[in-house]
Amino acid sequence: MKLVWSPDTALKAYIDTVKSCKNFQESSVAEFVSAMAAGWNAKLIVETWSRGGVIETSIGLDVASRYTGGRHVCIVPDNESRSEYVEDMEKTTGMSQEVVVGQPKEALGRLVGIDFLVADCRQSDFASILKVAKLGHRGAVLVCKNASSKAASGFGWRSVLEDESRLVRSVFLPVGKGLDIAYVAASRGGRNSGSGAGKSLWIKRMSTDSGEEFFIRRKLVGSSFDRKRLLHLFRHPILRGFFYTKKNQEESRAQERLLNKHQGEMKLVWSPETASKAYLDTIKFVSDNLQNSQLHSSTVAELISAMAAGWDAQLIVETWSQGGVTATSIGLAVASRHTGARHVCIVPDDQSRSEYVEAMQTAGMSPEVVVGEAEEALGGLMGIDFLVVDCRQNDFERILREAKLGRRGAVLVCKNASSVSASGFKWRGILEGESRLVRSKFLPVGQGLEIAYVATSGATSSSSGKGESRWIKRIDRRSGEEFVIRK
Repeated sequence: MKLVWSPDTALKAYIDTVKSCKNFQESSVAEFVSAMAAGWNAKLIVETWSRGGVIETSIGLDVASRYTGGRHVCIVPDNESRSEYVEDMEKTTGMSQEVVVGQPKEALGRLVGIDFLVADCRQSDFASILKVAKLGHRGAVLVCKNASSKAASGFGWRSVLEDESRLVRSVFLPVGKGLDIAYVAASRGGRNSGSGAGKSLWIKRMSTDSGEEFFIRRKLVGSSFDRKRLLHLFRHPILRGFFYTKKNQEESRAQERLLNKHQGEMKLVWSPETASKAYLDTIKFVSDNLQNSQLHSSTVAELISAMAAGWDAQLIVETWSQGGVTATSIGLAVASRHTGARHVCIVPDDQSRSEYVEAMQTAGMSPEVVVGEAEEALGGLMGIDFLVVDCRQNDFERILREAKLGRRGAVLVCKNASSVSASGFKWRGILEGESRLVRSKFLPVGQGLEIAYVATSGATSSSSGKGESRWIKRIDRRSGEEFVIRK
């Protein structure tokens, strides 16, 4: 199908739905459906609803339509359902909704080009609703919510799709009371030709981090559209974990470990699903526990939390002083829960300790606190995986020099870095001989973040093979595609 996935739009819609539905007990379906509708850039989003139903999914679809500029239509059976739906949506979103009153099968006849359709399996006629839907020429995504009961009743997607539509793939997800999702391609341009079978495609890629050149020969086997290629669309480091199956996650981790080994970079391995969970949990914790005046720093907290959790940090260290905000500390505490890590905060005096502990306990967290000069305290902390310092501290460079990093490498973060980024600060000037800078990045988040990915002596690579190239052959077991890579 020709719908094109946008992970950035999906991420934004997901997070906005989390915030909009924070007062509802069960919002996981709404968040997931919102991300799908926005990520696939749906221009006509249709759902069915009846009196007494929950409103969370509708809120999520409304959020998605704002990001795609699409039309969101809700079909209700009668005027009583319409009144209840409009009242609930206006109370939550503050915006008027497009509502069609009538039997779904009749109302769908007037809606042509549907990109995203959500039906409720508790409705007895949900299968017939799916049959009469007039899908868009780009294809469509069909979602059945509350699908747990239906999943055992012999329902099959192929039995409800019209002849002009082709089922690309379907999946049942244990989200909420079950989601049954089908990705459908319309016959006009949606069906793939097999003329490309057996042909090879050469692709040249240059690594912006290491300068290495990759020549990839991709051998096409069978249909040019397969599940593996579809999964490659879910490449955003935050959202990717929500759409991969467990097997795909394990394969992805294995590939990333292999890539790190060949490139001789740090041995910390990125876990997108853990990063996703920490990121979203931090949003909820920060919004629930910080005053409005402190919420501006939450974007830093969310990003740092995702990084610490995603890199599976086992020793997380930060510095803090009296009067500072605790948003970042909350994020690091959330990350430590997901990775089972030790989270240590270094404070200069007892007054700072009391203020910090009180603020964190209010948020329901109790990290380990060390009182003393940061340089001295770091002497007793061996194997740091993730270190956060504040550039407003005069001694932040000395703190970075004294840190005893883990053998797997480490991630070093300087927050409030806008001033130092313009003052000639350079990571290579403060890293010790046994540590090697893999790459660094300045991000304009909050008051600026300077981030360095560091490999220790055990993770450095031999230079004996510099300038040499070698060929690696890989076969995708699912699709049969052959990859021949010259590194």
